[in-house]
Amino acid sequence: MNVAKWPMGALGEVMRRTTESVVLEPEATYREVTVRLWGNGVVLRSHTRGSTIAPATRTVVRKEQFIVSRIDARNGALGIVPAALDGAVVTNDFPSFELDGARLLPGYLGWLARSAWFVDLCRAASEGTTNRVRLKEAAFLAVTIPLPPLAEQRRIVAWLDAIAERVAEAKRLQGEVEGLRSDLTKAVELQVWPESSLGNAARLEDLTNYLARGRQSAQGLSECRLVKTQHVQMRRYIPSDIRLSPEAAERIAPEGELQDGDILVACSAAGCLGRVARYVADGIPATTDTRVAIARPKATVVDPEYLYLYLLGAQGQRQLRSRERGDWEREKVGFRLTELNLADLRDVPVPVPSIAAQRQIASALRHWASRMRAADRLAALSVASLEGLVGGAQHACMGGGVGTTAR
Repeated sequence: MNVAKWPMGALGEVMRRTTESVVLEPEATYREVTVRLWGNGVVLRSHTRGSTIAPATRTVVRKEQFIVSRIDARNGALGIVPAALDGAVVTNDFPSFELDGARLLPGYLGWLARSAWFVDLCRAASEGTTNRVRLKEAAFLAVTIPLPPLAEQRRIVAWLDAIAERVAEAKRLQGEVEGLRSDLTKAVELQVWPESSLGNAARLEDLTNYLARGRQSAQGLSECRLVKTQHVQMRRYIPSDIRLSPEAAERIAPEGELQDGDILVACSAAGCLGRVARYVADGIPATTDTRVAIARPKATVVDPEYLYLYLLGAQGQRQLRSRERGDWEREKVGFRLTELNLADLRDVPVPVPSIAAQRQIASALRHWASRMRAADRLAALSVASLEGLVGGAQHACMGGGVGTTAR
C-alpha cells in the first residue's frame, strides 16, 4: 500500500449537493434524522406528524448519501445515510451529498469521516463566533482527500469493517463478563449472608450510634455543605458543593453533622433508593438532606467495614430495597415517589458474628473485590487496545494528515 502515490481530489469533485425536497402533509408521519457527534452514526431522531414540523418543506435524504451537520461538523457530526433511513427528512442544517460512485465509495468516505484528521479539516472549514460556528460549505467542498482506486477502497473498507466487528464483539464479551462478575459476586455474598443468617440478626438501629435521615434542605450561603441523593452513588461519595442556608445550618444538631466514615443511604426515588456510600470528610462541615440517611456504626458491636460491605452486598441491598414504600403510579420530576422511611430502615436485619469473624469476612470480600476490579481493568484495556487499532488502521490506510482545506 503506497499511500503517497494515491491521487488527491477535492470533495467537490466527487460529490454534489442534493436538492430533493418534500412539502409535508399535516396528517402524515415522517422520519426525522439526526447525526451523532464524533462519527457515531446517522440515526433516527423521531417519527413526527407533519403538522408539528416547521417549516413545512424539508430535504429528503437517500441511502449512501453523505450528510453533515452545519453546526457540529467540527465535532464529528457527519456520516453516511444508512439504508434504513432512505427517504427520511432533515432540516437545512443538515446538507446531504450524492457521491460519484466511479471515484468514491460510501463505505470508504464513511470511514474517512470518522478519522481525527478529517474532523480537523471540517473544523478548519467552519467559521463564526463561539456559539454560532457553522460549516462553510465552499471551504468544506474544497477539502482534499486521498482517492485510491475503487478496488483499494473496497479492500480498506473490508479490513476496517473486520476490525470494527472485532471491537464490537470484544465490547459484547466485556458486557457478558461484567454481568457474570456481578452474578458471581452476588452468589458469593449470599453464601456469606444467606437467608438463614437473618434468623438471629440484629436490627440496624442496634448497631449504630446514630441513625437518622437529614432534617434540613433549605439552601443558602452557610459554611455547611448539604449532601443530597445525587452525591450518594453506589460505593462512591461525590463531594457536594451545595450549601445550607444560615438559618437551616443553625438548626443542625451536633450528632447530625457528618463524620468521616459515616455510611450514607439514599432513601428516596426509584433508581436511587438503597444506594450506599461512605462519607469522606474534607474538613468542611456537612449534613444530609431529608432524602439521605446517616448510619454511624457502633464499633463496640460491629466492625464499620463489615457493616458497610453488608449494606452494599446482595443481602443488604435486598433488605433495603424490599422496604421501599410509596406510590408507584405517580411521578414527580421523572422520579417515582418511593421512600425508605426511618422506621423501616431501623428494622433492617444485619447478621452479626463475632468481631473477629466480621473482620475476616470484610478482609475476604475486599480481596474478592480487588480481584474483580483487576479483571475489569484487563477487559477494558483489551477493548481500548482494539479501538486504538481501528484509529491506527484508519491513519495508515487513508493517508492520515495528508488532506487539506482551503479558506
